[in-house]
Amino acid sequence: MEKEHKIRKTICCVLGIIIIFLGVGVIGLCLGNQYYLELNTQGECIAIEYGEQEITDIQALCKGTVWNRKGTPVKTKIIGEVDFKKLGTYEVTFEADYKNMKLSDKRTVVIQDTTPPEIELVSNGDSYANPGLGYQEEGFQAIDNFDGDLTEKVKVKEKEGVVIYTVTDSSGNSAKVKRKLIYKDVIAPVITLKQGNEIKVNRGTNFTDPGFTASDECDGDITNQVSVEGDVDTKTDGTYTITYKVTDSSDNQTIVKRKVRVGDFVAPVIALRGEKSSYIKVGTSYAEPGFTATDNVDGNLTEKVKVSGSVNTSKMGRNVVTYTVKDAFGNQTTVERVVYVYEKQASYNPVNPGNKVIYLTFDDGPSRYTSKLLGILDKYGVKATFFVTNQFPAYQYMIGETHRRGHTIALHTYKHNYASLYASEDAYYKDLYLIRDICIKQTGVEPKIVRFPGGTNNTVSRNYCKGIMTSLTKSLQYHGYLYCDWNVSGGDTYSGSTRTSIANSVISGAKKNSVSVVLQHDTTDKSVSAVEDILFWGIQNGYTFLPMSESTPMVHFKPKN
Repeated sequence: MEKEHKIRKTICCVLGIIIIFLGVGVIGLCLGNQYYLELNTQGECIAIEYGEQEITDIQALCKGTVWNRKGTPVKTKIIGEVDFKKLGTYEVTFEADYKNMKLSDKRTVVIQDTTPPEIELVSNGDSYANPGLGYQEEGFQAIDNFDGDLTEKVKVKEKEGVVIYTVTDSSGNSAKVKRKLIYKDVIAPVITLKQGNEIKVNRGTNFTDPGFTASDECDGDITNQVSVEGDVDTKTDGTYTITYKVTDSSDNQTIVKRKVRVGDFVAPVIALRGEKSSYIKVGTSYAEPGFTATDNVDGNLTEKVKVSGSVNTSKMGRNVVTYTVKDAFGNQTTVERVVYVYEKQASYNPVNPGNKVIYLTFDDGPSRYTSKLLGILDKYGVKATFFVTNQFPAYQYMIGETHRRGHTIALHTYKHNYASLYASEDAYYKDLYLIRDICIKQTGVEPKIVRFPGGTNNTVSRNYCKGIMTSLTKSLQYHGYLYCDWNVSGGDTYSGSTRTSIANSVISGAKKNSVSVVLQHDTTDKSVSAVEDILFWGIQNGYTFLPMSESTPMVHFKPKN
């Protein structure tokens, strides 16, 4: 027992000594631990990616040399301005104050762009590239965090069944994406029906298919592969369907249908006895000349014609009588007869002016050259005739000035547009009365002499109304007007004409006639300047220059329409 007691005592002494030494060591460590402040990042430069809004995860730490070596975060201030929306380098200072310890650490902050653009492809999973046609771009978009939309800068290259898209932003960051192409013909052929998808066939006639074509983007012309199904009974009214089918080599099929309507689609025909345009004098009676109406199916429909409108012969004016008829199938026809009631015809009692007489006439003005022309005429004491228009409204006042200087004002056209002018007789007179009213306003006098645009023998009017010139030459007198063409032309509308060529043309033509009606235009300087040469020659050679009047012998071309 005594021996065991000694052993325990020894162990306790040893343990006591160990504890004393450990305690002394701990006290020494605690007394030797020193605290300090430092930033939780290394290096003088701090990189911040463009798009961030603040400096994060960078702060001061309180660390110990023995204890707390990882450190404890402390409140940190950042002194200095950083523009996070602008790439560049900025100087800032990180400051911290903790338990009488201070930190002031300068660092360089770099706002940088290292993020590549993003390319997004527009893709339809069921979309294919058609063989032989090449890839048809489905679309794409490239967006960069700094540069914004870079779609227009994307480079596209197709190689070995792959489309490669690449783009680089202003910071040198590049992006690349690929699109794998799948070639397959998924486009159906196209069938085109001649005369459209719906046609009409008159009952009792023979029906012949107007025809069709079929084409395919890969196979080309496959018209001969079209199958046609359906029949048309032209003896029975109704709607029939014809079906056209075709399939290309990739099994894409197209079906189109044509509706064929069988019935009576021919309108009746109304034939007017007498003229469609006629003239009667005020106070005389008007008797309907008569008419007939026939239809291809219903036969004689004369009794079913409805007549509307009347003719008032008590005053001058334009009267329209309308004839309308409809067949059993609903086809309708309407025609009109125009009856002009006039008070008196233009009196034409020409007087022979003698030999070596020249009537200078000028069409299409007044224009900016008309004033110069009046000056030349005044210089030689010569009067001329002006067939006026309203092509140049700014010079409308020159109509009055020309009249005041003793020249003859005659009518040509309001706007010199053949298409509207010669569309119909009504259209012609509407135009004529417009320029007439301007002349009356400017001069106080109604002109009585007219010149047809293009001349009486023009053929351009055929494009707009058949036979109109023949009709106008007859009807013009009932409206109280005379018309005049020319027997000498200056040729001043030709592109290669000059002052000299115009004067020579007039002189040459005048030598051939005892009375010459000369056509020129006061719309070009070359034609106006040539007038002085013509006057000088004419006066020197004993010619008399006169203005036109209602007693002047009128030159008439033979109508060609």
